[in-house]
Amino acid sequence: MFSIEPKLKQEFFEDEIKLMQFGFRLLKQVLFGEQTIPLKADAVEKRIERFKQRTAQDAAENATNVADAQDKMYGSLD
Repeated sequence: MFSIEPKLKQEFFEDEIKLMQFGFRLLKQVLFGEQTIPLKADAVEKRIERFKQRTAQDAAENATNVADAQDKMYGSLD
């Protein structure tokens, strides 16, 4: 989701202090809206699309579960 240089990523593996400082920046960005870490160009659109797909899948599964439960409930009346 974030555009982070490979060199900087490697530094995170080597230096826990830099990783912690990046974590603080990330928290500030998420909690307070400070845009200090650049986002990838299409990251937001991809996340929205994945969310829509998961929501649709969950709705379909819930509908199936409700239908199965009703079949069992009314099937016992036969």
